[in-house]
Amino acid sequence: RVFYLFLLVIAAIGVYFRLDQVFLQVLLDDEWHAVHQLLNKGPVELFLTIGQADFSIPLTLLYWLQMKWIGLSEFGMRWPMVVAGIATLIILPLYARRFLSEQTTLLFAALLAISPVLVLYSRMARPYALTLLLALIALAAFQRFFRAGKHAWKPALVYWFCSISCTWLHLVSMPLVLAPFVTLGITALLRRDWKMVGRIFWLGLATLAGLLALVLP
Repeated sequence: RVFYLFLLVIAAIGVYFRLDQVFLQVLLDDEWHAVHQLLNKGPVELFLTIGQADFSIPLTLLYWLQMKWIGLSEFGMRWPMVVAGIATLIILPLYARRFLSEQTTLLFAALLAISPVLVLYSRMARPYALTLLLALIALAAFQRFFRAGKHAWKPALVYWFCSISCTWLHLVSMPLVLAPFVTLGITALLRRDWKMVGRIFWLGLATLAGLLALVLP
């Protein structure tokens, strides 16, 4: 109970930093790229075009829906990252607690809460807070998949969803989420664990199919 109380206090501090005056922020620099696309393109064009500017296709599609249904504001463009940034404050420490002492986990949570970069990511109309959370969940799920037995399909499904979503949000994250296929695939080959090699192959095939369906167009 003491651990969860301290974690709640630390998370509250992190939430404060992420929400402080967030409704007063205006769009700056690359945050305008999505707006420029919304002014000139419909949903089909947005899905099929990366364009000359650096914008996130799924986020821009979400902005298009908001614009048509309820109207679009600065905070309307930021709320997915705010939610992801706040979720990171809870999900990552609770996962880390499985491997670290409670004191170390709380220190980790405190560093997450006050990290200037993570606070900034949570307040930007850019996909970084989302891709950070999804990429780390994907890596943890792949590790769980590698170690799991007959229920390996559960972490495999989590990895499949998070890795594809992360890549579609921001293509530069692709090498990070696909890296386990190389590192753990080589490990399975060196161990001559052909059953695991087969599992990794089929997961890779499913991930490739998902990526091609969203990214290739």
